[in-house]
Amino acid sequence: MKNLGLKAFSLLIALLLFVFVRGQSNSAQMSFIAPVEIQNLPSEKVILLPTLRQAQVTVRGPAFLVSQVSAAAPSFRVKLPPLVENRFEAALIPDTLALPPGVEVVGIEPPKIELLLDRRASKAVPVEVPRIGSVNDNLQLVRFEVQPPEVLVSGPETEVKEVRAIETAPVDLRDIKQDTMLELLLRPSWQHTKLVKDSSVVVTIKVTVVSVEKKFSGLPIDIRSREGRQYEISPKRVTVEVSGPRELVLQLSASQIVPYVRLDSLVDGNRAAMVSIDLPESVSLVAIDPEKVEVRKIEAGVQDSAPLSVNGASVTVEALTDSSSKKRSDAK
Repeated sequence: MKNLGLKAFSLLIALLLFVFVRGQSNSAQMSFIAPVEIQNLPSEKVILLPTLRQAQVTVRGPAFLVSQVSAAAPSFRVKLPPLVENRFEAALIPDTLALPPGVEVVGIEPPKIELLLDRRASKAVPVEVPRIGSVNDNLQLVRFEVQPPEVLVSGPETEVKEVRAIETAPVDLRDIKQDTMLELLLRPSWQHTKLVKDSSVVVTIKVTVVSVEKKFSGLPIDIRSREGRQYEISPKRVTVEVSGPRELVLQLSASQIVPYVRLDSLVDGNRAAMVSIDLPESVSLVAIDPEKVEVRKIEAGVQDSAPLSVNGASVTVEALTDSSSKKRSDAK
């Protein structure tokens, strides 16, 4: 037969190689961790224990095959019966590992798995957002809203019964300077119970500026007229009450509140004028006392005093001299 010698030589080499691979001198042993997969778990059940389902497996076989076993990540498969009880025990069977031919299992630790199950339950629980500190004294918190206010959780019935709420990351109110919207992650703290859908909530924070009132007494009234006439008013001072942002109003000084009467269009014989106020921006008027003053036009050369009626009382009004008028004009 043609090339019979070559074929016989090839067969001999193959046989020697087979003997070498199968020989004890080329055998290897190795241990690895194999996960345990639970199959056919009823939808109304949940596994409580063990939380880490795995076993240590020791195998032996040809070195080149054994070295490939851990890379293939074999796992045990345990199939549950349809009407499984809350306690179930199953042996870990080597055949479910799907090892390559020639590799044998020499040890499994533990050799079986014991499962503790419970009925699955679900319920809605409120979301709680921890708060740190408070907004500063110049602001007032008017709205702190969480959406959604509740989330659905699911887990073992015994654990779900004990769930009262779920928290988020805290909100530091000391950092809030204006209306703010935050997305916060929920922080489940249970061993088995899980969130069904939502993993975060949106917190809407609204603040308003705190408004306070402040009273200024004895403020001099400025006389404003472009007609070149001289007037005298009584009383010459008023009490003014204003309101506005706390931070601004508390820093207000009397010099920033300017009461005045405008006499440009005063009709002869009109003895009363409304008091107006110049105020800083964001500050509003609450009250003026009195709201009106009596006005008298000073005729040239008149230096005497004349009584006027102010709010039902008799008041003596002194005529202004040219120098005093000039001082008021300079002050303006």
